[in-house]
Amino acid sequence: MLLRLKQSWPFALLLALSLIAFGYMAFDAVQELVRRWSTEEEYGHGWLVPLVSAYIFRRESDRLNRSGPSYAVILALFLMAVLLLLGMISGLFFLMQVSVVLMCVSVVLFWWGAHGVRVLWGALAFLLFAIPLPYMLESPITAGLQLNSSQLAVSLISSLGLPVYLAGNIIDLGILQLQVVEACSGLRYMYPLMSLGFLAAYFYQGPLFLRWWLFFSTVPIAVILNSLRIALVAWLASVAGVSASEGLLHDFEGLMLFAGCMLVLLAELWLLNALFRQKPLSQMFDAPTRNATENHHAEWPLEKLRGRLLTLFIVVLIAGAASAFYWIDNRKAQAITPTFLASFPIDWPHWQGVRVPMAAGTRDALAADDYLSVNFFNVQSEMPVNFFVSFYGSQRSGQSPHSPKVCIPGGGWSIESIDQRAAQGKAFNRVVIVRQNQRQLVHYWFVERGKVVTNEYEKKWLLLKDFLIHGRTDGALVRITTPLASEESLSQAEARLGQFMNTVAQKLELYLPAPP
Repeated sequence: MLLRLKQSWPFALLLALSLIAFGYMAFDAVQELVRRWSTEEEYGHGWLVPLVSAYIFRRESDRLNRSGPSYAVILALFLMAVLLLLGMISGLFFLMQVSVVLMCVSVVLFWWGAHGVRVLWGALAFLLFAIPLPYMLESPITAGLQLNSSQLAVSLISSLGLPVYLAGNIIDLGILQLQVVEACSGLRYMYPLMSLGFLAAYFYQGPLFLRWWLFFSTVPIAVILNSLRIALVAWLASVAGVSASEGLLHDFEGLMLFAGCMLVLLAELWLLNALFRQKPLSQMFDAPTRNATENHHAEWPLEKLRGRLLTLFIVVLIAGAASAFYWIDNRKAQAITPTFLASFPIDWPHWQGVRVPMAAGTRDALAADDYLSVNFFNVQSEMPVNFFVSFYGSQRSGQSPHSPKVCIPGGGWSIESIDQRAAQGKAFNRVVIVRQNQRQLVHYWFVERGKVVTNEYEKKWLLLKDFLIHGRTDGALVRITTPLASEESLSQAEARLGQFMNTVAQKLELYLPAPP
């Protein structure tokens, strides 16, 4: 090994410089990765993923042959650079984190060629399970899992002979009500279980269709057992009181659920082995034997010119990516008009406002450059309207408005319905949310450099385009919320928000930066 390093020290030096440059560019993405591993239970298994990948690498290392770089490394590095830069501009850490995996692929292509990727594909693919889902994807997935788990749990409770009614994500047992909150969606069990399913499928020495079956079966296993847990919690609460669904007992039930998922997966492995393999259980995960045909790249390529040209391309590509990153990171944004949302008037015809100061912790988490939060009261109604605006002068590297699709479940509310509407030529998202016996109506939209946007994906696209063309990434979230009185219809609350938008909200554009 030492002799090989001496013979190929230019390539080793290039690899080291590449890793240093990439580490500089991906530092924020890795920092965000560690934060979510540490604070979000759904992704706490991420700490173990690199260790398991290292084990797979060590397990397969005997099958590797030193074959030199492959031309495919240029494509991998190019995709890595594109994702890294797009993620940096759009504030999508997910893209930047995927580029970290592509960097690992590039290292393998550089050192062992395409042969190395064929051998180490399991270690490389498993790294993807360390990457948290972006919030814009996690929120609808969580909402769907909440609804499916609630419906299945209600069916199980009904089979026990208990009277039960489902309203959104609230399970009504008559004597008490239980809310299936975001944490009970099953995602925190599904994502780690899918990673275990991947490992089982990878190590299982059986037909390919069985390995795919093992992996994808983890999804229904997690959903069904999570629904069973919700039904069990509801039954215990009806027998022993609400305390049976809270505190340490609730956490213990979650641990037992994950243990149950693992046992079901192991039972499935045993059953598949008995039906299709008929081999001893100890031989299910035997390491594959070394293939003699894998020795055809045992030596460094003799074509020196080819190797030098490939090295030159890599140097140019990495230098270009680092230069582009540095230019983006230090580019001076186009000057924008400062915002003074504190000066937004709170006295309007038929509307009187009371400013609502934000708690220090919430303000720090929001990380906005300016914000407005006012409760407006109409002389014709007792129900207030909360007018909230958060403004960001720059939305790069994750500093952007938090989508209400994420914040609403985080506050303990469930989304009952969501759709897009338009009034006076301006689009907005209309959301009905519920928590226990309370319901609220929410209208929200984004203002991106003077343009009203309702779709998070369109928002990211405009962010990229406007940065490249105009050098601007400022934007704001506008949200108006009103509670529904017990005897009030949804149309009445809709009329109240419509009147507020016509009178007050449309004046907001005068307090935000003008379009480029």
